[in-house]
Amino acid sequence: MIRIGSSLVLAALIVVFAARLGVTVGLGAHPSWAQSVALFAVVPGVVLALIAMRWPRPGFVLAALGAAGGGVAAWAGKAAFAASYAENGLAGQFWHAGWIVACAGAIAIVALVLARLLPRG
Repeated sequence: MIRIGSSLVLAALIVVFAARLGVTVGLGAHPSWAQSVALFAVVPGVVLALIAMRWPRPGFVLAALGAAGGGVAAWAGKAAFAASYAENGLAGQFWHAGWIVACAGAIAIVALVLARLLPRG
């Protein structure tokens, strides 16, 4: 149980710290909310990781699909938002929400990997 809790906490810290270092900005998030999306993703990412740990194979696929789907939504939202000269509010919401989903998927993936790597105890 300690290994699961440790992997969840470490995964959340890794993703939030990566956002603080500017990884999300470098990948296309808006600078004004690039750090907060990782914070918003902590709770859904931990819940997704707990579900994925219960059923490892389909859970990993679900986490990967979440991260990829969030990335696609963020990319498409950003493209539509920029093409509309910041007039399309729905596209901006897709851009923002897509980043939250992508970060939640990243937290779940990192937690699954860490749960495998950390020693049992």
